[in-house]
Amino acid sequence: MEPILNDLQIQLRDSAKRLCKDFGGAVVYRQRHQHQGVTNAWQQIMKAGWTGLLVSDEHNGLGLGLYELALILDEAGQHLWHEPVAASCAGAYVLSKTNQSNHLKHVLEDGVMVLPVCVDVEDTYNNRQSAPVLQNSGDHLVLNGLVRFVSFVNLESLLLISVIDEQGRHALVSLSAKAMGVLLTRHARLDDSLVSDIEFKDVEIQSQDILAWDDTAIQLIEEMKTILRVGISAQLLGLSHAALEMTLEHLRIRKQFGKPLASFQALQHQCVNGYLDIELNRSLLYRTSMAWDKHQSHPAMISALKARTSRSALAITRSAVQLHGAMGYTHEHNIGLYYKQAVVWASEQGNDVYHAHRFSALTLNVEPFAWTTQS
Repeated sequence: MEPILNDLQIQLRDSAKRLCKDFGGAVVYRQRHQHQGVTNAWQQIMKAGWTGLLVSDEHNGLGLGLYELALILDEAGQHLWHEPVAASCAGAYVLSKTNQSNHLKHVLEDGVMVLPVCVDVEDTYNNRQSAPVLQNSGDHLVLNGLVRFVSFVNLESLLLISVIDEQGRHALVSLSAKAMGVLLTRHARLDDSLVSDIEFKDVEIQSQDILAWDDTAIQLIEEMKTILRVGISAQLLGLSHAALEMTLEHLRIRKQFGKPLASFQALQHQCVNGYLDIELNRSLLYRTSMAWDKHQSHPAMISALKARTSRSALAITRSAVQLHGAMGYTHEHNIGLYYKQAVVWASEQGNDVYHAHRFSALTLNVEPFAWTTQS
């Protein structure tokens, strides 16, 4: 399904396609572990102003919406592009809503990466994490806790952290990644990118670092999560589309028993199933992002989108590897890269099982989901 776009949206999508093609792809993917800081691609993102995509004109942003962000990240997924566009858009959006003009200027003009650090305590599959705790220590506040698997963090990053205080109140705190008491431990993932465990040890928090309390904080945190979930869903959609196209090309060329593989009906059925899933997910992505832009979004639809795109991406890329045969399982063939990336992205911001149950909880009033472990 081709979306109906205005001239600005067409230009934005075309520029994203060119940028992702120039700075993404399999070659860049394989060099990913060598480039974990500010990259040439990030500099191009800054020039394009994408970090301010969701920031209003009055705060020097582009004043666009989640629909436009989805168009960009669809292209990013097709080229295995790995830059924190959605995270920075979510962070910049919150800074504009909390009137943090100084921080926002550094993000929009100086290229500082602003990264949401939000623990979803309902997602007990995610290592049973708890939010960092804001505690009183004499005449000031200190932050203690551990958040695992945060992507893209470097010492120049600005962190927007979801925390609770000793009374259980929610707050949103801004903090530099190089602040005293912030410890970063990095791990490599299946896709060769790095994630960080961030430990906070008696980190002193000033009053100006607290962006919001209580209901306002909860609303901003949920909006950040929504932007991240829609963003990763768009990337999964683009990834699925590219993997299927690559597979179709392989089936047209490869022959068995003197006939192209594309002529075998069983393989055709597999590809048609993947195509239908992609088109249904694309429609859901567009409708969900447009609803959010019109302030008509329902959290259940965000979970439906993330559940569907995660499940479909895993199924399509797994099938693609199998249809390529033995060479699909080698590191040298590009189709395997799409499968690895699908595994990583499908688990980010909640996997398909968590979001399927969250959708049920929000629509059918079923009991909250809880993972159990057997002793």
